[in-house]
Amino acid sequence: MGDTGIVVVYLIYGLAFFMLAVGIVARIFGMPRIKLVKPLIFLAVFGFIHGVDEYLDLLIIFEMGKNIIYLHTLFNALSYTFLMFFAIEFLSIFLNIPMLLRLSPIFIFIGWLIIYMSIENYENKHIIGEVLSRYLIGFPAGFVSGYVVIYYRKRIAENIKAISDSLLLAGIFLILYAFFTLVSHKLPYLPANIINNENFTNAVGIPVQVFRAVCAIGMLISFVRSLEVLDIEARRSIERKMEERIRDYKEKLSMKTLLIDIVRHDMLNILGIAKSYLDFSKDAEDEKERKILLEKAYTSINRAIDFIERIKKLSILEEIKDIETKELSLKSLIEGSIEGLKPYIEKEKIEVEFKAEDDYKVVANPILEEAFQNIIMNAIKHAKEGRKLIIEIKEFNDKYRIYFRDFGPGIPNEYKKRIFERFEKGSKKGIKGAGLGLAITKKIVELHKGKIWVEDNKPKGSVFVIEIPKFSNR
Repeated sequence: MGDTGIVVVYLIYGLAFFMLAVGIVARIFGMPRIKLVKPLIFLAVFGFIHGVDEYLDLLIIFEMGKNIIYLHTLFNALSYTFLMFFAIEFLSIFLNIPMLLRLSPIFIFIGWLIIYMSIENYENKHIIGEVLSRYLIGFPAGFVSGYVVIYYRKRIAENIKAISDSLLLAGIFLILYAFFTLVSHKLPYLPANIINNENFTNAVGIPVQVFRAVCAIGMLISFVRSLEVLDIEARRSIERKMEERIRDYKEKLSMKTLLIDIVRHDMLNILGIAKSYLDFSKDAEDEKERKILLEKAYTSINRAIDFIERIKKLSILEEIKDIETKELSLKSLIEGSIEGLKPYIEKEKIEVEFKAEDDYKVVANPILEEAFQNIIMNAIKHAKEGRKLIIEIKEFNDKYRIYFRDFGPGIPNEYKKRIFERFEKGSKKGIKGAGLGLAITKKIVELHKGKIWVEDNKPKGSVFVIEIPKFSNR
């Protein structure tokens, strides 16, 4: 091959690696912080240093500076060191890599440098140093890089075929490049006396630098294609998250607006009733009548306080995403609910029947007792004409179902879901038992990864069903 051919080959070779560096940097610039970006920065540095190294090699061929020989050998080993950093950083996306192993490319480079500096054969020193860098650093770095890219490509791709295929090609080009690095300058030692540039060109007819350049371009195209698809997916993900946040914000804003409206409406009603009783008490001539009116006003004020407490509780529950849990007994929680409501049960003369054959251990939060209380209280208030409430627990594999059977008027089918809705203006009109208690109950059950619904009781009444996992948050 003539001088012109050599110049063209090295120009193409160096340019290919500069393109690898510039192409990757240009693609990742301004991208969201996706997990592939950091390793590719090391690959870009490898491409840049390797491109500089090849142009230094071109200067050496034309004897344009003796000191450049040592700089060329140093750059050659340094570029492979960054390729090894790429492999380790790529691997660290999925594995917890110890700091010592992360720094191992530096130790290997220092080891190579010590060997290189100790070589006494000054005539072939730079050639021996370059061959050693190819065998000790270049080949392992390229092969390991290709292997980890191919092995972990599906975890990067996340079921996106275009990314997986592009990374597969990138890994193949890295492994091919690793094998082409083994073709080095000719030396009178194995394997450089057999696998060298001269023998490769004679056998194939094309310099090995052309194949390395093709690998560099292949890596560039494959990684850039992967980044393009990842960029699109990352931006879509950000857009989805932003949409979810906006939707959540709008929902909360809407809920707060409705909450204010409900508080204003309901509080005015309750306090209006209390004021009326107080006004009547002023004009009451009989002391006994005045006392009755004041007691009714007192009851209305207590209802207002209770209403405010429930609103506050529901607002807090709406913000909670998770709760602390411990092992509890469903039997004890339900018994505690019944005991806490005993004055109301006795006052309305409701018969509450609850039999439990076991403790029914569950991993839950004690707040679950309030959910049970709300259902029982709902039956006391709005199904008291049936005079009876039956509570039972049934076990279904890894879940429990708690049934609350009342014998009241029942709930029409069109309202069975709506009674649990939060602040749905007008949706609960005409439904008995459509206060905040059921909304609070639903939220508590959902925090336990459970469900709540209502069914018809035969022949009359309703059955409220709470289903919760035995191990809610384990």
